[in-house]
Amino acid sequence: MTTVLVTGATGFVGSHVVRDQIRRGAEVHALVRPGGDERRLADLDGAYTRVVADVRDHDALTAGARAVAPDRVFHLAAAAMHAGRSPAADELIATNLGGTVALLDACRELGVEAFVNVGDAFEYGPGVGALPETAPCRPTSLDGITKLAAALYGSAVAAAAALPVVTIRPFSIVGRDDDPRRLVPRLVESARAGATIELSDPRITRDFVAVADGV
Repeated sequence: MTTVLVTGATGFVGSHVVRDQIRRGAEVHALVRPGGDERRLADLDGAYTRVVADVRDHDALTAGARAVAPDRVFHLAAAAMHAGRSPAADELIATNLGGTVALLDACRELGVEAFVNVGDAFEYGPGVGALPETAPCRPTSLDGITKLAAALYGSAVAAAAALPVVTIRPFSIVGRDDDPRRLVPRLVESARAGATIELSDPRITRDFVAVADGV
């Protein structure tokens, strides 16, 4: 049986990854912050094992990874922007970069079979038209800068230690259990209430991806 560690497991996409890996028959270990909200996983109680640690606590994170000794890691834990509002700079740096570095270093020791690092669209920065994966990364937000730095560190570890690390950059994933502050849930609630909605910038074009396809 494949042993899997999922960070960011209680988040929107992370919770879907947990469900998918359970369906595939993996032994799933879900990283959960102390006092974290597990509502998205409430119906799966007993189907996965909790690993209680904050990615900003590098000692606890390393100890948790060593205890699990995963074959595969899906790293989704992040300090993310919601409704146009970004977390504080120190949280972005400690979570997106520091947490990823600590987890990659632990996994380098463990020799995992695969490490999937989940980045985001902000790594590319502003663009015109559809962006190919080969587009240069010119992030203008600290969110994008920290996620890109984490991706670059992952590439360096992969090259130096022959660790199979891949970074993916999902764009605008939507679906069940999405954060209510995000665009599609807000549009739905506004439509139900017959109310208008304020957009951060109506000129922005998005290509939405169903969460099942992203997973």
